Amino acid sequence: MRALIVFLPLVAIACAAESAPSNRTSAAPPAAADAGNADADAQAAAPVADPNDGRQEDPAACYAACANTSFTCGDIAATVAFEQTGCSGTIGTSTLQLDCGAKKVCVDGTCVAATFDAFSFAYTPAGGAKVICRRD
Repeated sequence: MRALIVFLPLVAIACAAESAPSNRTSAAPPAAADAGNADADAQAAAPVADPNDGRQEDPAACYAACANTSFTCGDIAATVAFEQTGCSGTIGTSTLQLDCGAKKVCVDGTCVAATFDAFSFAYTPAGGAKVICRRD
């Protein structure tokens, strides 16, 4: 009888612990319609290629490019030296000017918008292909 008296309260405690309501909640699995959104979200978060390779229309970046003295522009060599408005020199047999205030590159007096970074500059001449000049 003593064993029964000791055993019954233990059973009651064990049963009470099991019947207590659980506060846990679980997330429902994603609906089939949401499955495609995960791919769209991943693509939206993926980095987009910079068409200017980090170059920008910034006078400070232009002056940083002018700190270099020689560049290779495709298969053409260019050289520059500092001046008041940026730098000037030659590209092949033509005159070259980087006008940092105007954010332009001028070749033989014809100027077009340009982008710059510390190691390169790029411009697209009227009716031509984009020219990228990189520091030697």
